Amino acid sequence: MRDITMTPDWKNLYCVLLLALMGAPGLEAWEQITWAAEVTAGFSTTFTCSSSCFTNCVYTWSFLGRTVNGSKLIWTPDGLDNTVELQCNVLNPETGVSRTMTSIVEVKNRWSVQISPPNTVPTLSQSLDLVCHDATLSSHQLNEENQVVWYKDGQKVTLRENMHLLQNTSLHFDSLLPSDAGFYQCETNVAAGQHTRVFSLGYLLSFDRWNVSIVGPDNVFPGRLSEFTCWTSCTLNVDCTVKWQFRWGFPVGTYLSIHANELRWTPSIPGTFQNFTCVAENAAAGRSAEATKMVEVKGILACGAVEVHPSINPAIVGDTVNLSLSPSVAMKSGTWAVGDSVILSWVGDQQAVFPSHNGRASVNVVTGALTLSSVTVADSGVYVVQSTDPQLKANVSITVLEAVSNVTIRVSPQTNLMEFDGSAVLTCAVSSGSSLSYLWMNDSAVVTASDRVQLSDGNSTLTIVNVTRYDQGPFTCHAFNLVSNGTSDPVNFTITYGPDNMALRVNGQNTTSFSPGSNLTMLCSAQSNPPAVLQWVVRGALVNTTGPLLELISVSEEQSGPYSCLAFNNHTKMNSSITTNIVIGAPAYSQSIYASENPLPVGSNVTLFSQTNVTLGAWMFNGIIVMITPTVNIITDAWRNRVTFNSTTSSLTIRSVQVEDSGLYTLQALNSFTARLTLSVQDPVSNVTLRANATSLVEYNDTAVLMCSVSNGTSLTYVWLNDSSVVTGGVGVQLSDEGATLTLIGVTRYDEGPFRCNVSNGISHEISLPVHLNISFGPSNTSMVIMPMKHIYITGSNITLSCSAESSPPAMIQWMVNGVYLNEITQQLKLEMVTESNSGNYKCLFHNTVTSRFTSTSAMIRILGPIAAVVVNHTGGPAEVPYPFTLRCEVTGTVDYIKWWKNGRLISTDNTTTFSMDNKTLNLNPVQHSDNGDYQCQAFNYVSNMTSRPYTVKVIYGPMTPVITGPSMALTGTQQILNCSSDSHPPSHISWYFNDTLLATTSQLVLGPLTLNMSGKYICTAVNNVTGKNNSVYTMLTVLDPVTKASIRIVGAQPILNHTFTLTCETDGGVELISWMYNWSSLYASDTRNLSMDNTTLTFDPVMFSDNGPYQCVASNPLSRVASNIFMLDVFYGPKMPMITGPKMAMAGDNVTLSCSASSNPLSVYKWFFNDSLVANTSEYVTPPLTMSMSGMYTCVAFNNITGKNSTAYTMLSVDPIVDAQIVAPMIPAIEGQFYNLTCNVTGPAEHVYWIKNSEPLQEDNTTAFYMDNRTVTFNPLERNNTGSYECTAINTVWKMTSPPHELIVNFGPLTPVIDGPAFAETGQTAVFSCSAMSMPPSQFSWWFNGSEVANTSVFTTDPLSVNMSGEYACVAYNYLTGMNSTSSKMLTVIGEKTRLFQCMSCELTTDDDGTYQCFASTKAGLHSSPKYILRVNYGPLSVNISGSDSAKVGVPVTMTCSAESQPDCDFNWFHNYRSSPVMAGSVLTFLATKEKEGNYTCMARNPVTNITMYATTAFALSE
Repeated sequence: MRDITMTPDWKNLYCVLLLALMGAPGLEAWEQITWAAEVTAGFSTTFTCSSSCFTNCVYTWSFLGRTVNGSKLIWTPDGLDNTVELQCNVLNPETGVSRTMTSIVEVKNRWSVQISPPNTVPTLSQSLDLVCHDATLSSHQLNEENQVVWYKDGQKVTLRENMHLLQNTSLHFDSLLPSDAGFYQCETNVAAGQHTRVFSLGYLLSFDRWNVSIVGPDNVFPGRLSEFTCWTSCTLNVDCTVKWQFRWGFPVGTYLSIHANELRWTPSIPGTFQNFTCVAENAAAGRSAEATKMVEVKGILACGAVEVHPSINPAIVGDTVNLSLSPSVAMKSGTWAVGDSVILSWVGDQQAVFPSHNGRASVNVVTGALTLSSVTVADSGVYVVQSTDPQLKANVSITVLEAVSNVTIRVSPQTNLMEFDGSAVLTCAVSSGSSLSYLWMNDSAVVTASDRVQLSDGNSTLTIVNVTRYDQGPFTCHAFNLVSNGTSDPVNFTITYGPDNMALRVNGQNTTSFSPGSNLTMLCSAQSNPPAVLQWVVRGALVNTTGPLLELISVSEEQSGPYSCLAFNNHTKMNSSITTNIVIGAPAYSQSIYASENPLPVGSNVTLFSQTNVTLGAWMFNGIIVMITPTVNIITDAWRNRVTFNSTTSSLTIRSVQVEDSGLYTLQALNSFTARLTLSVQDPVSNVTLRANATSLVEYNDTAVLMCSVSNGTSLTYVWLNDSSVVTGGVGVQLSDEGATLTLIGVTRYDEGPFRCNVSNGISHEISLPVHLNISFGPSNTSMVIMPMKHIYITGSNITLSCSAESSPPAMIQWMVNGVYLNEITQQLKLEMVTESNSGNYKCLFHNTVTSRFTSTSAMIRILGPIAAVVVNHTGGPAEVPYPFTLRCEVTGTVDYIKWWKNGRLISTDNTTTFSMDNKTLNLNPVQHSDNGDYQCQAFNYVSNMTSRPYTVKVIYGPMTPVITGPSMALTGTQQILNCSSDSHPPSHISWYFNDTLLATTSQLVLGPLTLNMSGKYICTAVNNVTGKNNSVYTMLTVLDPVTKASIRIVGAQPILNHTFTLTCETDGGVELISWMYNWSSLYASDTRNLSMDNTTLTFDPVMFSDNGPYQCVASNPLSRVASNIFMLDVFYGPKMPMITGPKMAMAGDNVTLSCSASSNPLSVYKWFFNDSLVANTSEYVTPPLTMSMSGMYTCVAFNNITGKNSTAYTMLSVDPIVDAQIVAPMIPAIEGQFYNLTCNVTGPAEHVYWIKNSEPLQEDNTTAFYMDNRTVTFNPLERNNTGSYECTAINTVWKMTSPPHELIVNFGPLTPVIDGPAFAETGQTAVFSCSAMSMPPSQFSWWFNGSEVANTSVFTTDPLSVNMSGEYACVAYNYLTGMNSTSSKMLTVIGEKTRLFQCMSCELTTDDDGTYQCFASTKAGLHSSPKYILRVNYGPLSVNISGSDSAKVGVPVTMTCSAESQPDCDFNWFHNYRSSPVMAGSVLTFLATKEKEGNYTCMARNPVTNITMYATTAFALSE
């Protein structure tokens, strides 16, 4: 019971008196808030507010922002709050005085979200169940009637493809994605049937293990309070709670306090160890993580319980620290030391401060308090105070730290990276700070090491290997020590990734089945940076649609099939796709109603019809529309003027539908069936406009408001697009006004757009014109590049500085050096032949005149000259122990620092070796024997260095503390040797003692055989006869018995998977420690492996596959070790789900082999069953010759004899041939431009169907697609080149069947007719016109003139023409099958007859004028020609030629031929030897060769028309 009450005791009397003094009359004695029992979420609790008033008071309750009047408050918590503050205000209406009481109420919640199976660690790509659990139920899950609603990060969970609801109470993840991480709650009713709802405790689903660490000292001291803090990456008291465990025993000390994650402890026993374990857990979620810290208790017991109390611890460099003793002690003398170095000592009122602390340390000679001023980091250490008067010793550890300042992050190689293809290295640096710890944050999450994330260099370097999209930051580095902390500026990465995690929704739903006539809007999205280019593939064919939306209007069943969205990222060059299978079919009623269009626009006509004719029944919509009877159909008055009922088809046509006509229409067939259809009437979307409150904005300063509006439209859905990406609500992005208003809060440079608004409903959609935002940003991400890159430059160098910044518009640039402006406003500054005077701080200032923002970046440039000479000199006498000795380094030139070397090794300071004068002087004070050697000094500046010649130092010393070598432990029965040596010059003499007895006077001591009583202290004494000094040292020797046995034995049951299994280690001999080995590596306790307190027993709870392997137990003491024989653990498991291999189909008469295998240890026993009958007892089953009756399910059962478990799998075998394949075409004709399909009807089991056209394989293209496993080929639209002979072939593993050919003839046309005929004709003639048009089948033709049909054939011949028959003659082509016609026309002009005389003249004829001549006269009607006239031009002869023999033998015939070019032909005559009479007429002369025939022959050619004569002569002679 929780009862917060102020009871009337003496405290109440005190309160009443106090109220009276404060002047609060009217409220007297007491006030209280009471309630009964604990407050539980989901159950009402009555709270009562009461007080003792003289009059009736007025009570007012205030809680959770609500106000309730009355003294009683009845409240039912909803589970969202763990604690609630209740306030009750009591008002006395007479006095006006009021008083408010407050109570904090803790709310219990019995409902929680748990993971199943319990203790599962959520892992990416693995399955997981989140269960809504009621702690009062015995089972894990609620009843299915509880109606559970799931929330993630305060928002209702939207189920994605990898998420399912199991039995309404469990949220199941098939494969966890990074986006599934978040805070989950379930909401349920308190009990089945009740309406009270309650929210559960939450569960944080995270894929990163919680990071737990314990912060505190590793060493503590008796009597001193030490603090330890448990740091966790989970949020305390939200994600997890913390508890402390002490597994090695409870801490022993004088004080122990634990509060949440803080532990405070004052130990009391030095020389001990304490183990602290911090466990962070969420019991409801089954998650936990832990860290362990081992602490050593050092120091000695403080005499008289005196402690040293520092005024500050830890201290900051420069502080003054006071070390005082508690309780206060009067001390007459004493010393203070830090480590082995004495700070000061005092006797009485006199104090002596050693040089190391001169001027910085003082002591209060009465109290012994030590004051240290201007402390440095080197002052850290253990401070010890000792006194002999009184006798005491106390110490305290002081830490001095340098404060953290100027934390920065340096990134390499760059901030622009691609997911999984780049790594980032972030280095955290500070200007000052010591003993630093580093904590990296990614946004608000702590970065922890993993396979991809590496922390090195003391966590100051963060390396992210193969960056992911979740590595974009912002990253910050938190550097801290115990006195200060600092945080860097954030660093962001730009990670390009994707596309992946695609989603495809249809009409905003997850369903993929729709009714014919539906309008579909598909929305595709992908995670991608930059946004992906989206392309659509419809039923295997790439369509000319890009972007996230694809719309289908009035779909039909033929449009069923796969729809794919392809995404491509131009930067990553990666692509991804998502496919959904759309099924267009009738609603799942026994009878169905169809609409000619649904949804449809206002004012349209729609016909509702059923495939079944109804003779007795009614059409109904909010009442009866039509009563249907066999004799008469009655339309109600309200619908009479708007509907038409077709009694033949039972269809109902509604005219001019309105929005209010939307709703559920019912066709009731009396005593037969009831069919329903939801009709949606919508106003179409029109005039979508997009308006922005402002387009010129400043990054981070301004908010952009984009408002989308339409002139008309109902049932609107708004989708916002930024370029091609869909905009969704989130951080900085708000969608309001039902999505019509988009608000971008604090715009960034990536919000420039273009933005568009896509408004849609079921019948239409429209996208607004784009709106671009002009975002001014920067300057930011400044950088300065210095070339060449050096820390310090040598004089004479050339240096170039370049500045850049991201800014829009580009920032103005101004250069400065050492705070002085330079006359340089460009991005680049060049320094040539630099001198030391060019050193300084160079700064680049950026200014964006639009954003009014400034930023800068700077770099320090230092320029030095080289060093000229270095020499080592000494002052004073030789180096002798224990006197001081000094070396000096003399340097010519500028020097930054000096290093000293001895024998080639760098010298560092210690108690006797110091540097002064900026390391120019090396002081050995006092000189030690180890100071022998060659000394050199090396002078550096950042551009050069030089080393001196060696200077040799020789030291006189000894003897030093002897060094004993030899074992500190040994086994009984063995012989051991101890060696003693002392560094001395000259060498020392050695003596050995044991229990004050001299054992030897040599450096080597031989002992053995050893017994247990020979353990003890062995002392070595060294004496130097020259210096007269001696020195002693001792060593402890411990004698032990050996270990003799170690073996492993099983305890209890055999190792069965997920059961408990135990091993024990049996040993003999002097065993001090038992350890276990696994896979030859040390084994430690874990969540499932438990070790007993003495490590003798190893228990697996439970044993798992990962536990398989070799185990050993090792028994040991410091000197001996015995390992057991290897115990090989092989976990028994299984069988798992069997795998069956074998065919799915076979021919009758075949023998089929089915093989079954299942993962199991030991191997499983197998059985085969067919139709519940056992058919085989082996893993492989060979069937007898198959028959049709042997088709069916074959079951394999695997059984493990050890685990007693079995597992079952089955396969289906079909024995069935392909009987027939036929191509079925629609009953409608194939018309070009329309949708058409062919279906291959296959009788029998077909695995694949292929199509052939004209003996060639048919391929898909933009208009040809395959559906229903290739059984249907669609043509959309049908083209005339689809004409051809089609066949389909159906095949399976054993059969093949090809259909008979199907001839597809595509009907088309008519195309525009072509008219052949005259454009002009003359009166009296007839004109012939011919008309043709491409068409299938051929068209019918008709001729029209002046609106009257004049012919019904393709050829039309006019009557004799007259002038009034001029005009337009039209040809109409009509295709009776396609129902289409096409018209073309031709103009005819009729011309009257005219007579004219034409004369053709030609002069100075030539031979070229030969030919046939006509005279033509033309009109527009035709061409008129004269009779033909043949012209022959007479000429010549132009030349005469003689051919033939010019010699011959006697008696041989001789022929000569004469020719001449002439028109007409010439008359020829031959003359011999120029006689006047011709010897022959004609062109050919023939004679026998004789002596008389020799001489000259002349041919005369004469034209009888031109009377022109020409001659030619040739000679003839006899030959030998």
